[in-house]
Amino acid sequence: MKIVLVGRITESPYLSGPEKFSRQLHKNILLKNINVVFIEYFFKKQTGSNIIKRFFGKCKISDVPEVHRLGHLSLLLYLLNKKPDIVHILTAERYTISVFLYKFLYRSKIVTTFHSVLRYEIPNNHRKKDDLNNYRDYLWEWLAVKLSDRMIFLSEQHLELALKYYKFMDKNKIMIIPHAVEIDFSNNNKKLDINDCLRIIFYNGNNDSIDRGLTEIFKILNQIDLPLRVYVIGDVTNIPAYNVSYEFVKIMSKDKLIRFLYDKHILLKSITYDSFSIFSIECMAAGLITITSNMVGSSSFINDGENGFVYDYKKPERVLEILRDIYYKKYDVGKISSNARKIINTLNWENITKRYLDCYKEFI
Repeated sequence: MKIVLVGRITESPYLSGPEKFSRQLHKNILLKNINVVFIEYFFKKQTGSNIIKRFFGKCKISDVPEVHRLGHLSLLLYLLNKKPDIVHILTAERYTISVFLYKFLYRSKIVTTFHSVLRYEIPNNHRKKDDLNNYRDYLWEWLAVKLSDRMIFLSEQHLELALKYYKFMDKNKIMIIPHAVEIDFSNNNKKLDINDCLRIIFYNGNNDSIDRGLTEIFKILNQIDLPLRVYVIGDVTNIPAYNVSYEFVKIMSKDKLIRFLYDKHILLKSITYDSFSIFSIECMAAGLITITSNMVGSSSFINDGENGFVYDYKKPERVLEILRDIYYKKYDVGKISSNARKIINTLNWENITKRYLDCYKEFI
């Protein structure tokens, strides 16, 4: 079985969710001694990238594991030469349109993992792109839905949103495979004991074009008379003068993040839609109590009051009740923390990689 993974890979310690997914899937397929190659592009922000390289460029980034950087035409020629059994598009990159052209020339199977729904995300993006780039993104998504032999969505919430925009989608080609958490986040030694203030984390990300609902969370927390401190990870944002103690924390490398989570109690997610939150399952594996709305895909893995809490996005005031009950020890927070850590037994990379390999084998 010859597999080509196409997407974006980076050696930076600061990875987005799709980049974490791409790196880990590549790594874990390699561990199975399967013939797999990773291809990425001469992205504009990379040093030395120019119009010629973006069409005709090619270089090998690494021999072991085999990673190539190819331009549009070079990617098409590479696929025609190697004729892989499976081409798996890992992230929504416009350069992968070459893969769909390849499909017309050679009957290789295309698997696409979607991380969002661009027709929903782009109009709601605070940082507007120019119209041409928007149309290119829409074209990529339309081709991916139309021409992929298997479409992978991250959750039921994710799929439900996609079906609102792509009613022609062939449901026989759809699979739901969630993300996984790295074993390094597992913290079996955590003793969650809340004696002073509630230490709450809110992930705001490093992309200020996405509204993750920080203002709404502060409006809610402003109504509660409990000692708490909110740690906002990511971009610094102008927050109205609420009576909430908080501090901004920069995006961290994995090792620093693991250490940072050690003495925190709660991850709080807002009512905003999220196809699947890798960060939420990382926090669960670390023993934090996750409070999330039912608009977040990873909420499917939380049993309310057992390994975390899920509230109806139409009733955000439920967050106040949950926080009070946690602080006044209505729940056994130690047991909830212990149950949350068990997420690693289900959403680990061994299991998720197997599901992807099973998906590939259907076509071989």
